[in-house]
Amino acid sequence: MVAQGESDLSIYTKGEQRQTHMRTENIVPAASRPDEEGPAPPPARPLITAKDIYEVPRLTVQGALAWTLPESAWWPLSRLFGRVNAATHPKRTGNETTQIISVLAGTPTTRNAHRVAVENWANRYEERFQYLRAWRPGGWEPKIDIVGAEHVASALDQGRGIIFWAGNFSFNDLIAKIAWRRLGLAVSHFSRPIHGFSATRFGIRYLNAVRRGIEDRYLGERLMVEERETQIAMQRMRESLMANGAVSITVGNKGRHTAPANFLGGRIALATGALAMGRSTGSAVLPVSTLRLVPGRFEVAIGGAIEVLDGGDGKPDYAAAVQNYVNWVTPFVLRDPGQWRGWRYTSRK
Repeated sequence: MVAQGESDLSIYTKGEQRQTHMRTENIVPAASRPDEEGPAPPPARPLITAKDIYEVPRLTVQGALAWTLPESAWWPLSRLFGRVNAATHPKRTGNETTQIISVLAGTPTTRNAHRVAVENWANRYEERFQYLRAWRPGGWEPKIDIVGAEHVASALDQGRGIIFWAGNFSFNDLIAKIAWRRLGLAVSHFSRPIHGFSATRFGIRYLNAVRRGIEDRYLGERLMVEERETQIAMQRMRESLMANGAVSITVGNKGRHTAPANFLGGRIALATGALAMGRSTGSAVLPVSTLRLVPGRFEVAIGGAIEVLDGGDGKPDYAAAVQNYVNWVTPFVLRDPGQWRGWRYTSRK
C-alpha cells in the first residue's frame, strides 16, 4: 500500500513486477534509466511451502502476544523461545557453537559460545515482537541513542552522498532505519525479495510484507531486486548519491567480489560492493552498528568514513578497507556477541 503523498518507482522483470515506495520529501528525482540489455528472468520459486503454512498461525500468535503483553515481557519470553529453539535443533546449535568457539579462541567470551548461539535465536523472536507491535494502532517508537551523527553532517557537507554500511546486528534491520529517519534522512535501501520470512511467491508477497511494511515507513525508497538485477539497483543508488542522497547496504559476504580480514581469533570475508560504490562516486561509506542497551532502548553508532586507498600495486586495496571496518566493528561485537549475526561469515585461521 502506498501512503498518501508518495510516488511509485517500479523495477520490472519478465512476467513479474517489483515495486518500491518512495516518499517525495527530501528526495531529488532520479534520472530516467534506460534498460538497454533487457531485464533478467526471475528465478523459479514455489508458490507456497509447508513452512509458509506453519508461519501464518505462528505470526498470528506472536502478533497477539506483541499487541497484548507489555514490552517488558518481550525480553524474558524471547529468551525462553530461544532456548527451546536451540534445544530442539541440537545439531544446528552445536555447529554454530563450534564456529563461534573457533573465532572467539583466546578471548574471555569463549566459554560463553553456546549462550551466544542461543541469544542469536532469542533475539530473532524479540525482533518479531518489535515488528508486530509496530502494526498495532499507535505503532512502536523505541528509545534510540544515536552516536556519531557528526559523521553524517560532515559527509552531507561534502555534497557527495552517504552509504550507510549497516552491520549484521540482531536489531539493525528496523532500529537503524528509524534512527536514519530521526536524523531527517530519506534513505534508499537495497534489499532482496526474500528479506523476511520466506522465499516463496506467497511468502514474499504476504509474509515478508510484515517486515517490509514497517521498515518502509522510515525509508525514502526500497530498491528490491533479484540477484541478477543488482546492476539496476546499483545504478539507481548512484543516481541518489550524485544528488547527495543517502543509501544503505547491509554488510554481507555475497557479492561479485569479496575481501578477507582478520577477526578476533579467526578470519572473515565480506563483499566489497559498498566500498567500490563509495570509491567510484566519492561518497562517504559510514559503518553502522546497532545494539540493544536494555529492553526498549537501543544505540545506533555511526563511524567515520572508511576509505579505499590504492595499494602498493596502484590498485584499490579493498582488503585493507575491509580490515579497517572489522577493526571498527569488533568492539561493538564484543560488547554483546549474542547480538551479532555475522558469525556465519567467519572461519578459523
